[in-house]
Amino acid sequence: MLTNGVHEGYAERRSSVKLNKVENFIFGVPTLLNYEGLDALLNSVLKQTLWPKEIIICDNGRSLDTNKYKNFPIPVSIITPYYNKGCSAGWNEIIRSANGRDILMANDDTEFIYEDSIEKMYCYTLPEFDSYHFVYGYGYSCYFATKKAINMVGLFDENIWPALYEDTDYATRIEILTLKTPIRIVSIEVCKNYSFTVKRHFSTEVNVNLRNKNYVYKKWRYLNQDTPSYPTCEKPFCEKPFNLVDFEISNIQKTGVSKNIDIEKMRDKNVLVELYDEELILNLKLSGAKSVIVINDNPKLEKFYMLFKSDPFYFRTFNDFDDFRVYRDYFSIDYYIGSNDKVELTCEKIII
Repeated sequence: MLTNGVHEGYAERRSSVKLNKVENFIFGVPTLLNYEGLDALLNSVLKQTLWPKEIIICDNGRSLDTNKYKNFPIPVSIITPYYNKGCSAGWNEIIRSANGRDILMANDDTEFIYEDSIEKMYCYTLPEFDSYHFVYGYGYSCYFATKKAINMVGLFDENIWPALYEDTDYATRIEILTLKTPIRIVSIEVCKNYSFTVKRHFSTEVNVNLRNKNYVYKKWRYLNQDTPSYPTCEKPFCEKPFNLVDFEISNIQKTGVSKNIDIEKMRDKNVLVELYDEELILNLKLSGAKSVIVINDNPKLEKFYMLFKSDPFYFRTFNDFDDFRVYRDYFSIDYYIGSNDKVELTCEKIII
């Protein structure tokens, strides 16, 4: 239902607005393996009184059958990253692909309640409805953001990965910005949320909730330590230097894999890694290794590549060893850490 007070006079204002069946805005959906939920959401879009110009899906699960949408009544574009970019980066990919158009963003675990849900969200961005910049259908699980809103607030923070607290960070930025440039926000609650992602995926991410909470709290230094309220920083980290690598080291979940490896041997070496572990990668960083090349398709690796890209580290993922062979003319390996029967293998300048 509409938030109390917001819906007053809605029918009268709506009667003065002429809408086409299709309006020029994008419907964006980041998805992570919940393809049944995605289908249910898109089918609920078809039942709506108002349609978007285009649907853009960011398939973080990389397993979506793209053929099923070729004949969809609304044009569908699919972004397929080569790893799970997470919620923030998934939203950003869609925003960039929208090319400056307004966006209605919905997660794959949401569904519209009424047949005019999209129409209501769209209407509240119009002058007849006070030109709201953000219209929340169910918090950040389903929201309409105008191009002006995105220009004012900016993209989502991709250091928050894979999800949780990206909405807290964004809401804080809006709160701080509103003190100088008022941003009009309304919540009309026209969507329902099944919390699929949180219930089925993040239960395995033991450290992700605490890590992202620590990051956002450090970024804005909230006066209230129990809830993210009353930020004391007007700029991220109060404009003081922030080392993301040091932060990750302090928040990493210890797994003990690197205890079986003599990290000191890695100093000034070119290291090839087929076995992936967060703690191992961080220890390699601290060991003074000359370079680290990773052959692995684990989605977390991209986050660590972003951490090390400013350092003398070569850090990349490959689907298999053959993909790496194209670099045989550029790298010689001093040390190899493998996922075979032997945990580690020292090499004498083997050219691959």
